[in-house]
Amino acid sequence: MGNPDEEAVLPAFCMLELTIHVEAIVYVFMYNRVRFYVNIIAEKLEGEGEVLHEFNEFKDDLDDPENLSNFEDWILDTLDDFMREAAPTLAPSDRKPITLLEYFSPPTFAFELVNKGGKLCAVQEDYDPKTHGDTSPRTEIVDFLPDDGNESVGSSSAGAIFPAEGVVLRSALPPVPLFSASELERVDDGLRDEELSDIPSKVRRVGTGEVFFFKAGFKDYGYLREMEIPTLTAQSQWQF
Repeated sequence: MGNPDEEAVLPAFCMLELTIHVEAIVYVFMYNRVRFYVNIIAEKLEGEGEVLHEFNEFKDDLDDPENLSNFEDWILDTLDDFMREAAPTLAPSDRKPITLLEYFSPPTFAFELVNKGGKLCAVQEDYDPKTHGDTSPRTEIVDFLPDDGNESVGSSSAGAIFPAEGVVLRSALPPVPLFSASELERVDDGLRDEELSDIPSKVRRVGTGEVFFFKAGFKDYGYLREMEIPTLTAQSQWQF
């Protein structure tokens, strides 16, 4: 019989992205620090049974928290056997701090859900960030813009110029320290087991007692305005 304390440990789960299309849903989540991209297309669910009907009922009301929870269970139950092998729940004794680089570059798997004989099944695909996307913040900090003739840039409210394709000029940044993602580790103090897949909110510089609040620079560029505020903020070379 296993250790009762270990049996009580809950898996760490965090939804990263939910994109609803007319006939499809893209669902991205982190489970025990492993990332999953799930593509669900209505056409692939046609056939025997109630699979397509269940999908449409979920899709039409995902603003409802209970319905969203049931939708997540619908997906997780389908991937259960794979996740037990690829993303096992860690015992408390196996917990260790992870760096931002490790969190945002985790093992990643992609699946498409299909109807096989009236049963919802998951078909694994080769993960390709160009096809499936990448939920990690990837804003490169550069000293000079490449001379490629691309004049597509954006400007902040303060007049600083930011290239449009996920690049920021170092000269446009406020005078704050820059750390690489491998130099900052998540502060786990007080985190429950089920929160270990959540995006870190507090980080510590590895090997020191320096603690910073952390906010990821995702692709919506909401962080550009905050870059203009000269506060002490931990930022990595890739704006993690």
